[in-house]
Formats: sequence, structure tokens, C-alpha cells
Amino acid sequence: MFLAEEVFDLIEPIFERHIPGFDHYAFVEVSRDQCSLTINELETFRDGLANVNGVAELGTLVRLTAAFATRDLESAFLETRRSIQKMVADLAAWLREESAHHNKISVLGM
Repeated sequence: MFLAEEVFDLIEPIFERHIPGFDHYAFVEVSRDQCSLTINELETFRDGLANVNGVAELGTLVRLTAAFATRDLESAFLETRRSIQKMVADLAAWLREESAHHNKISVLGM
């Protein structure tokens, strides 16, 4: 699964919390157990997005980089929130499927 760097930046802290030594610029192996922890947090995050009412609240849940202009996010907030929820749901489903069939998966950074 490919995610653009700006998109992955939103959720990268979740990976950093569950994968010791996670490196944005490296090839990182992720164990089945680490996938499970990551999936759980991704799904909790996805569900929590439903209660977010604006960009300020969104910024408390994700890492908003300079790639995301606050004004643009505010003008299309509901669409942005739905897009993030879908991306997280798709990623969690992919991780679940792959980790069911493999002991480790790889995350390739920049």
C-alpha cells in the first residue's frame, strides 16, 4: 500500500509509538504483534475522528505539517475528516490482512 508522505505524516506518530526504532527514512520490519497494536490505535483514532468538530481539534489527534494549509482544511473540514477516516480504515484493513499471512511486514520510508 502506498501513502504519500504528507498523508503518512498525519499518522506516523502511531507507528512510532508501537514500533521501536521506527525511522521515517528507512526500511523497517514490523512484527505481527506490532501490527496488532498499530491497528488497534489506528481504529481508535478513526472512531475518534467522528467527534472532531474542527481543525484545532484535528490538530490534537494528528500531526498537521506545513503541507496542510489550515485555511484549506477549515474550508473543506468534513470532506477532509471523511478522507482521513477512510484512509485509516483502508490502512488498518490492509495491515490486518497482511499480518494474518506474514510474520513481518515492511514499511519503506522516504
